Amino acid sequence: LKRDAKLVTMGAKLLRQVAKPYTAQEILSGETKELIKILTDTMKESKGVGIAAPQIGVSKQLFIAEFPRGGICDPMPVTPFFNPVLHFPAPKEEFKMIEGCLSLPELVGLVKRKTLVHMTYLDVNAKRKKIVATGAAAAILQHESDHLFGTLYIDRALSKDMYYAKNFMEEGLESPIDVFH
Repeated sequence: LKRDAKLVTMGAKLLRQVAKPYTAQEILSGETKELIKILTDTMKESKGVGIAAPQIGVSKQLFIAEFPRGGICDPMPVTPFFNPVLHFPAPKEEFKMIEGCLSLPELVGLVKRKTLVHMTYLDVNAKRKKIVATGAAAAILQHESDHLFGTLYIDRALSKDMYYAKNFMEEGLESPIDVFH
């Protein structure tokens, strides 16, 4: 593993592959602890709220997420999620959200996501955990989990129109969602 990880961008075959699950032994290894550090550094340098191992060239079922204070959802410190499995309890309500991705730099699109998710995963101690998330937090977990199964947000976009994030600010739109109506 290289300390100065480069982001893998759209077009790379790795982003379209199903990543391999972790064993408990692999989760507890020093190499995995180093990978978590690299993912965290890369996410923070890129100003992201989540990043998956395939986005830095590692085809393994791991992503990390962090919800900072003052963000779009309740705060959560940097948290690694190994071998996540999403569950969508009834009612399966959905909402629309503008999403971007570190692997599709500067682009955003309108995506429909489930409002409520339950996700089981293994933590850094290889212990089974469950998280319940709603709204933006649920969307972030779905987005990052998708990376582990070869799916990008553009595959779920409601329109094939993509926009440059900077255009929203330059055009003074109240909300990026305005351009999708």
